[in-house]
Amino acid sequence: MKIFLIVLVAAISNIGTVLCLKKAKFALVSGCPATGWLAGIALTIVTTQYLMCWADVWGASLGFVMSFIIVLVMLSAVLVNVQVPSGRLELLSPAGLPVLESIGYGLAVVGIFLVGISKNLA
Repeated sequence: MKIFLIVLVAAISNIGTVLCLKKAKFALVSGCPATGWLAGIALTIVTTQYLMCWADVWGASLGFVMSFIIVLVMLSAVLVNVQVPSGRLELLSPAGLPVLESIGYGLAVVGIFLVGISKNLA
């Protein structure tokens, strides 16, 4: 039960990473500094991985890699459309951003729970 609770908190922390990315996007779009939100992204990633290692979850390194993949996907979604008016190449239409963000939320939760489940199966 203790491991399940730690994995649950880690999943919530991973959702915090995605929320910080969303806030960083709004800060960049409105021209405000996003330093605090970027620090939040780093803090939530480190917190997630610390919790997974503390729970001694087999495959915590897999969770670490998944967290960075999620963050890179979400950060690319943030940056792709920030400077569209300045002529920057747009790789993703603005209509596709909510879909990509939803995928990020889903991966954040499912990825950490899969790593947690692997501990129980091993």
